[in-house]
Amino acid sequence: MKIRQAKPAFPLKVLLVDDHSIIIEGVRSLLSQQAPFPISLSYCSPKLRDILDSHRSNQFDIAIFNIVDDKHHHLQLLTELRHLHNELKLAIYCSYNQLEMRLSKLSIEAILDPFSDVDELLEALSSIKTGRRFISSSLSSKNKETNGRKKASNAFLTKNHITPREIEVLKLIGKAHNTKEIARVLFISDQTVSVHRKNIMRKLGVKNTASLVRLAVEQQLI
Repeated sequence: MKIRQAKPAFPLKVLLVDDHSIIIEGVRSLLSQQAPFPISLSYCSPKLRDILDSHRSNQFDIAIFNIVDDKHHHLQLLTELRHLHNELKLAIYCSYNQLEMRLSKLSIEAILDPFSDVDELLEALSSIKTGRRFISSSLSSKNKETNGRKKASNAFLTKNHITPREIEVLKLIGKAHNTKEIARVLFISDQTVSVHRKNIMRKLGVKNTASLVRLAVEQQLI
């Protein structure tokens, strides 16, 4: 009777998008020592042309990004990459609550806390490998807390009948903008800003701007 030999497992082809040699070597060392499945790791700089050239040559399964720094550049990069190569799965290190709206539109396969250890990275890669999405437990908890605060803030605004335009004015007041600056930003007159300010203060029961800002901070409106 002929014994059937198991087919060798093809390595998961991972592209680490980073230009810091210490990070690259650290990730390479950890994955080679602890990964429970074969991984082929390559790296390139966070430039679109370099990523596309690398992917064209190797047809990677997953690309890992670190967007703790220079968020705007990396978000633009991820958007273009998602558009050009939708089959390439994406794993990123970032503070999710700061980028939630943009990331949700990109349908990122794995989102890791910047302080995630190698076990969590391996769990993320394993999830992607089996067609599941992954988000670090710490980020998931932070996201729930953020959503809870947003709901409480929205309830407070609704209860006090604060209009969307008044919310815009309130946020700009909280950023220390004066009447003329608010008018310029919102394309309205100085007089209209003053009317909104008075209405907000009347609805919230405060008598001066300092009290208004303090209340807004306490209610996490700004």
